[in-house]
Amino acid sequence: MNIKQAKEKFTLQSLLTSLGHYPNQKKSKGNDLWYKSPFRPNEQDASFHIDTSKGFYKDFGDTEKGGDLIWFAQMYLKSRGGGYSVSDALKWFDDLSGGTQIHSFNSKAFRKKVIPLEKQDVYTILSNKEIFSSSLIEYLKQKNIALDLAKKYFRQIYFLNTKTKKKIYGLGFETRAGGFDIRTANGFKTMIGNKDITLIEGCHKNGILDVFEGATDFLSLLTLEGRDIPKNDCIILNSGNLYKAAADLAKQRGYYKVKLWLDNDEAGHKFQNAILKELNDTEKPMSVFSMNHIYKGFKDLNAWHKNSHLSLSNKKNALQDFPKRISKNFIERKL
Repeated sequence: MNIKQAKEKFTLQSLLTSLGHYPNQKKSKGNDLWYKSPFRPNEQDASFHIDTSKGFYKDFGDTEKGGDLIWFAQMYLKSRGGGYSVSDALKWFDDLSGGTQIHSFNSKAFRKKVIPLEKQDVYTILSNKEIFSSSLIEYLKQKNIALDLAKKYFRQIYFLNTKTKKKIYGLGFETRAGGFDIRTANGFKTMIGNKDITLIEGCHKNGILDVFEGATDFLSLLTLEGRDIPKNDCIILNSGNLYKAAADLAKQRGYYKVKLWLDNDEAGHKFQNAILKELNDTEKPMSVFSMNHIYKGFKDLNAWHKNSHLSLSNKKNALQDFPKRISKNFIERKL
C-alpha cells in the first residue's frame, strides 16, 4: 500500500475509531472533533483535535504537535515501541485493511481464514481507565497477581455489546495493533479491535524470547521472578490461533532462542507444534524450548503459580530447571 492508497482507505477519524477512540460529544462540533489523546491513556480532558475538512490533527496536550494521517500512524507506532518509518506505517495500514489472519485447526490441517474487522466486533470500547473495580481486584487476587503489577499492564475497559446494548467492564490487555484482549471477573473473554499479539520488550537485549498464551501467565512469571519488567522480550499470543504472527515477529527480530510457556492441554500441544514448524521454516532455524514440563500436572503457568503446594523459593528454583529442547522430530512425535 502506498501513501495515496492509505489516504483513500483511511481517515484520521476512521483510524481512531478502529483503535477504540471516539470523539467527545460535548466538545466536538462539525468538522472539529475532540478526543482524549491516543498517546496518553490516562488523560481526562479531550485535548486531541482533528479537523476532518483538512485531514489534520493537533495534539494540544503535547506542545500542539500534529500532522496528517501518515504522520499520526508513525507517531502512534513510535509510542508503542515499534518501527515508525513511513514504510512501517504503510505496512501497518496494509495489515489493518486486509484483516487479521486467524489460523484454526481442522483435524489434520490448518485452515486460514481472513475475518474483516467490521464483521468481528460485536463490542465497542466506551472508556479506558486505571483498575479500581473491587471485583476485578478480587479476580487478580485469585490469580495471585499483585494489583500494582497488574496496573502496569492491564486497563479497566468499559465496553458495549452493540446487539444487546449491555455495558460491561473487564481487564484489558493491549495488543500490538491497538486492540484489547479483555477478560471479565466472571470469566468472559473477548478481543475488541484488531486481533493481534502483544510484544513486551525485556530489559536485557539478549536475543531470547519468551512466548505465552495469555497475559496472566506472563504476569505469573514476572511475579515468580520478582520483576515488574521482564528480563527477556516476551510475546503474548492473546489467542493461540495467532501463533503465526508470533513466529513471524520472532523471525523478523532475529531471536536465537525461543522459550514456549504454553498450556498443558491438547490445544497447547497443537499450538506448540504449529509455532515450532513456523520457526523452523527459516534460513536460520532458532533453538526452541518447551517450558511446560515445569508446571506439569497443571493447565498452565498461572494455575501452577496460584495452586501449587511448593513454596515461592522452590517455585523459583523450579524455573531454573533445564528447558526441554524441541527438535524438528517433535512435530511427528505423538503427544
